[in-house]
Amino acid sequence: MSKEKPITDRSFQDLEDELSQLVEALEQPDTPLEQALADYERGIKVLREAQKRLDAAEQKVMMLSPDGSESSTLEPGDDEPE
Repeated sequence: MSKEKPITDRSFQDLEDELSQLVEALEQPDTPLEQALADYERGIKVLREAQKRLDAAEQKVMMLSPDGSESSTLEPGDDEPE
């Protein structure tokens, strides 16, 4: 078995890629139950780490916003800040 970096040492993109791979594996009808459960458990761990990083990034953006709120951030499809 190859040694992988701990989840906390991996980039956000690596976490996102692993989640995609795990979802693909879980969608396969021939995946054995034990493997599906192990993949699901791993996916939850990876998802929690990714969510922690997104939350931290959101906090940083809020701190850097002129008024300390999210109101100056763009939403998908917006052309300009509000």
